[in-house]
Amino acid sequence: MTQINTVSFTSDKFMFAFGTESGFYIYNIKPFEQVTNQKLDFGVLLIEIIDHSNLLIFVGDGKNVNYPNNKVILWDDSQRKSIGEIKLNNPILNIKVNSDYLFVITIDHVFVFYTKTLTNKEKFETYNNNENGVFTLCKNRRKTIFAFPNQELGYVNVIQFENEIEERKELKILTHVSQIACLTLSENGNFLSTASDNGTLIRIFKLDSEEMTHEFRRGTEKAKIYSLDFSPTNDFFCCTSDRGTLHIFNLIKDWKEDTSGRKKDDGIFSGLKRLIRLPKKVLITPRSFACFKSGDFKSFCVFGPNEEIFVVSADGNGKFYEVKFDKINGGETQDVQIFNLREDDNDNDNKNNLDFNSNESI
Repeated sequence: MTQINTVSFTSDKFMFAFGTESGFYIYNIKPFEQVTNQKLDFGVLLIEIIDHSNLLIFVGDGKNVNYPNNKVILWDDSQRKSIGEIKLNNPILNIKVNSDYLFVITIDHVFVFYTKTLTNKEKFETYNNNENGVFTLCKNRRKTIFAFPNQELGYVNVIQFENEIEERKELKILTHVSQIACLTLSENGNFLSTASDNGTLIRIFKLDSEEMTHEFRRGTEKAKIYSLDFSPTNDFFCCTSDRGTLHIFNLIKDWKEDTSGRKKDDGIFSGLKRLIRLPKKVLITPRSFACFKSGDFKSFCVFGPNEEIFVVSADGNGKFYEVKFDKINGGETQDVQIFNLREDDNDNDNKNNLDFNSNESI
């Protein structure tokens, strides 16, 4: 049994990749099948597929001196070899990529490189103990928006790079009073969700007004949040944690004014004081709208194009779940398809090269 270290999905949710102690695997989602795997003499700590190409980026675990944990490898799967690299002074804790930029996160910096040339564009200072490499990149291919913890505890920086249509924008939003554990941006780039290292509360902010619009309680006990995601319509939201439950929240149901009568700096808003701009309406709910109990200690979730939810469990050899839920009534979902990962490992070694679009490479 080899451990799954990391899981990543392509921005269109058609494929996902994961790294193990002895290489990496790529799977197609519909139809569900293994596309390729590469056995290596070292582990892969982080991996991302560059959309619509045979190119991957990954970070090794250092078991092979050529693949230390402070080097990003650009890998051409059609040639089965490295074609470029970026080496930093510190261990790399996270990587994200789109067709224009490659983001490399260390414990105290976010480095931005041009994807085509691997040359440095700029860098940003982040919280000086960002040991989990907290960072998120918007899945919208038409614009580059990303977010990461600010140097000040509890604050998040949101940056949108300039393009042909949009100007460069930078925001700084207070989201929690403790360290940020997980972030994600909606597909249209309009909303930001955050969770702290307590893992009990999830907050959602509307970026154009910098207001908090929702606060959800995942649970009452501390948990490690592994993933957060918005549905394509922004009507629903999901998260996974080490508690073994996929929580699904309804962003539009019971939308109402906060009529509790408390002062805005009391109760759940204590510690945030008056620094968060609070709207007249905010959805506050004590529990999720729907859920799926997989029992997996470590799993990652994303919404599919039809608001189904894809979950990859990193426990053991791993499982893939396609979860459909009742969008009207919610509740514990029963409509689940389950696929085992790496079942035919011995037969599929180096099975296929990636071939999303052989004429479109970077």
